[in-house]
Amino acid sequence: MDQLIYKTQVPVPVEAYNAMRLAFGWTAIDPEQAKRGFEHSDLLLSVWDGDRPVGTARTLSDQGYMVLIVDVMVDPEYQGLGIGRSLMQRILDYYRENTSKEETRMINLMAASGKEGFYQKLGFEKRPGPAGGAGMVLWMLPE
Repeated sequence: MDQLIYKTQVPVPVEAYNAMRLAFGWTAIDPEQAKRGFEHSDLLLSVWDGDRPVGTARTLSDQGYMVLIVDVMVDPEYQGLGIGRSLMQRILDYYRENTSKEETRMINLMAASGKEGFYQKLGFEKRPGPAGGAGMVLWMLPE
């Protein structure tokens, strides 16, 4: 933990990605499907402690005004060190720097249960709220 390195457009290995997902109680993703997701991400961030991946976050974008933040994950052993906040700040900075003053950007995410406060501290609004209804999801799982 002496020197964490943040990398852009460098995915964590799929095994580490799925290990983090499972640590949070999420489902593992088929390795080839995960790789395609990495390849088609608008912004892909990873955090490394030496050769060990310890965090990741990525975004999807329509290249117009809509951005979706996904897969914000920090290895449980490295939580509480500000890595998640740093990943989020880097994402927000990236879109601030790449959005002209004339443009509108809507940045969306779906917080894991109990993590809403983390994102609210960064300026995100909890839904449902005055600006919109509840976020929703439909999972299509392997048979």
